[in-house]
Amino acid sequence: MRITIRSYSIFSDFLGNEVRIELDESITVGELLDYLKNTYSLPSKPEPIVLINGEIASLDQQLRDGDTVYIVPPFSGG
Repeated sequence: MRITIRSYSIFSDFLGNEVRIELDESITVGELLDYLKNTYSLPSKPEPIVLINGEIASLDQQLRDGDTVYIVPPFSGG
């Protein structure tokens, strides 16, 4: 399974703007974040917002081959 990860702000300091990874088996968003923490030292704080193909994802959502995962910091504004 191949997925593309695009990261922004503080998370791009660890992952770069885009990284492509290949996995032997399907994983969830939560498992992907654990993998990125262990492999790329992705920080736990701030807790990232994860989107899959432009839609907000939950930690238990399964990733599929060809997905693009966006990892962004929480934001607020007015």
